[in-house]
Amino acid sequence: MNKFIILLLLITAFITSHAQKRDESTAMHKFMQANADSTIIVQYTGAWADSPVFYLLSKKGDTLTCYLYKDTRRYSSINKVPRKIAMAMSSRTMMDIYKTPVDINRFFNIKDIQPDSLLKFWDEVSALKPWLIKDDAIEGAGCPVGKKGEVYSIDDGGGILVHLVTKEQIKPLNFYDPDGFEKLCPGRKGRQSIIKFTALFRRYFKSL
Repeated sequence: MNKFIILLLLITAFITSHAQKRDESTAMHKFMQANADSTIIVQYTGAWADSPVFYLLSKKGDTLTCYLYKDTRRYSSINKVPRKIAMAMSSRTMMDIYKTPVDINRFFNIKDIQPDSLLKFWDEVSALKPWLIKDDAIEGAGCPVGKKGEVYSIDDGGGILVHLVTKEQIKPLNFYDPDGFEKLCPGRKGRQSIIKFTALFRRYFKSL
């Protein structure tokens, strides 16, 4: 019975998370649009019920700031906890981020990066001209059909969803497993750009 309840919670979490991942109008996006000059929001989307994680690089005037939207809580105890109680506690805390609409809440926190590194980060990202990157909707998803009719596909890859947020608009860039498809059928400029683009985010959010 407990296994069924946990499975049901995971399915519900996946549906909720799946919807949030592709919603460019979350309260968090709108808040950043209203309160910053320019914000870049990166999210890696998985094939499973991954909890939502957002990486933000934002500029207001001459102030640069990074934010991380993620469940960073860690629970531990030196005391032994009975199995059923531990399972109930785990399922409760696991579901919190799924049940909470993406907004400026307890999951939204500053990511401390040294000011000189932040400036370099912004310059490197700007040099890739993110507003000119063409995503799968423009360049096409997957690989083109081969001369002999071969179709290359990846069924369990993750995606990259980027939102470019300004006062005027929120522009989405959506890619499905760009790293995987770049290996299968290399050459698309948009994929190559987003791979470099998100590599910068991974690097700086790990504090170099």
